[in-house]
Amino acid sequence: MSQNTPAITAGSGPSGLRYLYLALGIVLLLAMGLVYAWSIFVPPLAAEFGWDPSKTSMGFTILMSMFCLGGIATGLITKKYPVGLVVFLSALLVGGGFYASSTLQSLAGLYLFFSVMVGLGVGMTYNAVLSSILKWFPDKIGLISGLLMMGFGLGSFILSTVGTSSIQNYGWRATFVRLGIVYFFVILICSFFVRPPGPGVVFKKPSQVKKKAEDGLELPASQMLKRQAFWFFFLWAVVLTAASLMVIGAATPIARSLGADSIKAGFLTGMIAISNGCGRVIAGVLHDKLGRKIVLPIYSVLFTVTGCVLYLAITSQSLTLITVGFLMTGLAYGGIPPSSSTVISRFYGQKNYSLNFSLANTSILAASFLGPALAGQMQSKSQSYGSTFMAIIIFGVLSIAFCFKIRRP
Repeated sequence: MSQNTPAITAGSGPSGLRYLYLALGIVLLLAMGLVYAWSIFVPPLAAEFGWDPSKTSMGFTILMSMFCLGGIATGLITKKYPVGLVVFLSALLVGGGFYASSTLQSLAGLYLFFSVMVGLGVGMTYNAVLSSILKWFPDKIGLISGLLMMGFGLGSFILSTVGTSSIQNYGWRATFVRLGIVYFFVILICSFFVRPPGPGVVFKKPSQVKKKAEDGLELPASQMLKRQAFWFFFLWAVVLTAASLMVIGAATPIARSLGADSIKAGFLTGMIAISNGCGRVIAGVLHDKLGRKIVLPIYSVLFTVTGCVLYLAITSQSLTLITVGFLMTGLAYGGIPPSSSTVISRFYGQKNYSLNFSLANTSILAASFLGPALAGQMQSKSQSYGSTFMAIIIFGVLSIAFCFKIRRP
């Protein structure tokens, strides 16, 4: 788990090593994408224990909150210890959390074993992979961010498909046991290969890559937090992430409310993940080609339109329209993580990226309380998802105002 690597020059033959690390990083984030498949576990748990949407949505809120805290922990731990150690600890948390969840008998157990343990482990690995692999590609930050985050987004499709089938055939408890074992060994093996470039690595940037007008400063977290640009971007990310999680956290119940059976509902939940994964690559490329000033407003408008489609779907009781709305949700949400990675890297530099990015990522924590919790309360009171989708439209409009307040340092 050493962070030292052979002295190589990026761009030369031996630097193909960085593409191996990229591939392993994508595989690892595929596994970590499990957080977005939360909704497939909601129906069987609610059926057995009688938990209403407000209680299960709180589990998702805690899960995403722990995901953010895990990222911050990685930023602090990696200042003194190897990245591989962080990923190893994640293997214990994720594997152990799933296994312990198979024995739960109460809501408190769900919150502790799944939401806290699994959420922390996923957040630690997510930050460790991004902060390590991006340092191998200073010339392609947007694209590489998108590819890595594509893996994270697509991971929930795999779990939604496989997990739903397993729950039907073996029950949710046996499914948790199997997932715990698989995740433990996958993360453990990858922990030996996640590493940043060593001090002997020299990057030869292509001559055509010039300093972009958006390039900022090398700032530590304490200075970044004093910048107005950071807080307006943070607000932009909060409202749009909240809008996304309102759908993602309840995708399966939403589809079931429109007549989809459990298999089809799980498949539609997975379709969000596929669209999300593709959207992350698209967003990364757009940031490299067009820049932040154009890309952020594009995604704000996309979210607003998505909310309109979802609202129309629920009022017309159209499973076809909800499918379109789910695909648009994934595509729109896919634009947020690469935007965060690219803006933080280009505005505040690579030296302090791990901690800076994890602090920016706490927008998910704020969004987790604002989005799923609000959606759960509104659905419980109105017995309809229409109010949820109206809130998404409002959040989209707010984000348009926020993104125009963001200025480079």
